[in-house]
Amino acid sequence: MTKQEFTVLARQEMSRFALSGWSFAFDNAKVIFGRCYFYNKKITMSLPLFEANKTNNFIQVWDTLLHEMAHALAFIHDNHHQHGKEWKEWCVKVGAKPQRCYTDAEVTAVTHKYHLVNSKTGEVAGKYHRKPRWVKDCGLSFWHQREDGTHEHYQLVPNKAK
Repeated sequence: MTKQEFTVLARQEMSRFALSGWSFAFDNAKVIFGRCYFYNKKITMSLPLFEANKTNNFIQVWDTLLHEMAHALAFIHDNHHQHGKEWKEWCVKVGAKPQRCYTDAEVTAVTHKYHLVNSKTGEVAGKYHRKPRWVKDCGLSFWHQREDGTHEHYQLVPNKAK
């Protein structure tokens, strides 16, 4: 399924639940699958996560749309913004699973571009989708002083699994 085909289906489903004044769009988020912007009347979905999951995990992709629609409906009808009782009730009404977030077992994640690696142990201490701001100040490697006074060297390296 293309993003254009999904957009048509999303807008049809939103109209079915009287969200006709709301818009749907894709964004470039790498971690957050979907968002509901209450005051802009807009639902967005991560294009990278959509692309990674549209074939093998379409049920999760569709559930993300329904999840965000439930947020919109809970806001409109109950002035509710979070994952509480009202939102869960709307999840049931639209057919979404009333759970807050997806798990790594349910969704194919977007691969991180960079890993922060302990130079001595090889342990990955952090994962990044883009170069962190501190790279400008520290460069691609730095020493870190631990609480016990010892120092460890870390290096930002491209993810080899990409």
